[in-house]
Amino acid sequence: MFLLEARGVGVRYGGVLALDGVTCGVDAGEIAAIIGPNGAGKTTLLNAISGLTPLQDGQVLFEGRDLAPHAPHRRARLGLARTLQGVDLFEGLTVRENLLLTARISESSRRPGTATTPVTERVTAAAGFLSVEDELERQVTDLPGGRQRLVDIAVALCLRPRCLLLDEPAAGAGPSESAALGRLLLRIREVLGLGILLVEHDVQLVLDIADYIYVLDFGRLIAEGTPAEIRRDPVVIAAYLGREAGEAVPAVAAVPAPAAPRPGPRPPGPEWGSDEAIRGGGGAPR
Repeated sequence: MFLLEARGVGVRYGGVLALDGVTCGVDAGEIAAIIGPNGAGKTTLLNAISGLTPLQDGQVLFEGRDLAPHAPHRRARLGLARTLQGVDLFEGLTVRENLLLTARISESSRRPGTATTPVTERVTAAAGFLSVEDELERQVTDLPGGRQRLVDIAVALCLRPRCLLLDEPAAGAGPSESAALGRLLLRIREVLGLGILLVEHDVQLVLDIADYIYVLDFGRLIAEGTPAEIRRDPVVIAAYLGREAGEAVPAVAAVPAPAAPRPGPRPPGPEWGSDEAIRGGGGAPR
């Protein structure tokens, strides 16, 4: 059983079928990526999982629990944290204040008697994981876009999630920034043991860090597999990779072969600083 799983998800906007029976999942300690051309349905899938978009078909399960009855804020309290394509921070506040506000909101939603960590320690740990600890006293609007995206992920960590949904965190980043982001996400996976479901247009970043990849095109899942399998899949090359590279590739009318077995989930790695302050919190929704 996956930590987070979408089963046969279908979404329609009027007469437009945005998602057509999409199934995907991510385990704890795993990075699963969703790639595809513009308009393929990637963000719609994250919206459906996080509860921002209603399903017409299928279901979303988190730790075996059907999320249908739960609004987005209740899903966050269960341990599902989400970032958006556009940076979503409080512009009039400093980095520290953004993190503190999120940590305190998360704290207020916990049931009495539940073990927890001081919010200040959680803020320090989250800032350290995303390498923004030197910018805690700066206004978020004074930071470059790439640094704001790191703060956005740190805010999500302040919720103490068990699974992160990241929507194009490398948007606008250059090669060196993208590579640095990849290293940070790998550290989050290894040290905290979180599941990460990543939507990203930076194909090289995805191939470098993902354990498993899903490929969407026109709202349908056209392939899935490890990075090595996806890199050489003729259907993916014809639909996406070749298109991105500007290569002329013949259309391939074939059904993707079944993917190899998924790698098993990774347990949390060795202790690193104050990682317990932000490792997998969540809890029953109120």
